[in-house]
Amino acid sequence: MPPILRLIMSNMNFRFLILLAALGWLAGGCVSSNPQHFTAQVRKWVPLGTPAAQAEQVMTRHGFDCQLLTKDHPFNQSGADCLICDKEHVRLHDWSVKFILEDGKVSKYGRMSVDGRPVESD
Repeated sequence: MPPILRLIMSNMNFRFLILLAALGWLAGGCVSSNPQHFTAQVRKWVPLGTPAAQAEQVMTRHGFDCQLLTKDHPFNQSGADCLICDKEHVRLHDWSVKFILEDGKVSKYGRMSVDGRPVESD
């Protein structure tokens, strides 16, 4: 094999290895390894006092599917209106946030979880 062809082939292999490493990093995801970062980010996106409609828009913009549950909804056991937002299969994980609402605004952060496991908050 001519030296130039050998050089091109080795360069292509190197690029392929770089691509594989990058894909592996993306699949693992830095957010998924740090759930506390997730809770901090959610609190930054939706501070307490945010109107429910705005909270839903913000979370939807970040790729979450949200559902408003009134306190009378049969699946709502919190006793208050709440907004539940889920984002599934992101970097091989499922993310969930519950916002407790009072007078149509976020009054408290409910359960935040990754893959169904609660995430401890500050």
